[in-house]
Amino acid sequence: MAANLSDRLSHAKDVAQWKIDQQSRILKTQNKIGDFERQANRQKALLAEKTFELYKDKKFKNGEVDPICEELVTIYSALEEAQKELESIKNEQPPELSEGFKPADMLSGYVCPVCGKKLTGKFCPDHGVEGVKQEQSEPVSESGLVCPKCGKPVPVKFCVNCGVEGVPVKNPEAKTSPEKEQKTENDTTKA
Repeated sequence: MAANLSDRLSHAKDVAQWKIDQQSRILKTQNKIGDFERQANRQKALLAEKTFELYKDKKFKNGEVDPICEELVTIYSALEEAQKELESIKNEQPPELSEGFKPADMLSGYVCPVCGKKLTGKFCPDHGVEGVKQEQSEPVSESGLVCPKCGKPVPVKFCVNCGVEGVPVKNPEAKTSPEKEQKTENDTTKA
């Protein structure tokens, strides 16, 4: 059973909120990683300074360097965990809509004759033109060409249904299919 419109809208809202939360957690974790890297660099600088001072004074002793090294080990361990957390967050998948809903369920079977976009309704939201019915096996292209005979999108240069060379649609609002033009002509001849 296909999900109804309110279920789809609710799912879209859930996915959008999930994406916002995911991005927030990614930024927070990236900041955490940056903090750990800065702490590690400070500890390495301290270690280098202390070791160099001891070396210069010919007083190198492990006891004076051990606390800095131990802190550095702790910071690197925390850094590694934060990097794993970041990868885990990036690999998460958005929540799925229940009842076996698939995004293809939202498609209407119509295609915009201007842009070739698969539509969720009968009209293209970008161009305002009525879509043409698409058969399941019909290829859809973003060539921007339509067949002047049947009004269907043209994949490359020629219409796969009519063999006629495709033409660009210059004024999408004025675009009508040949059947509609024929009906309009018939209507005007009757009047």
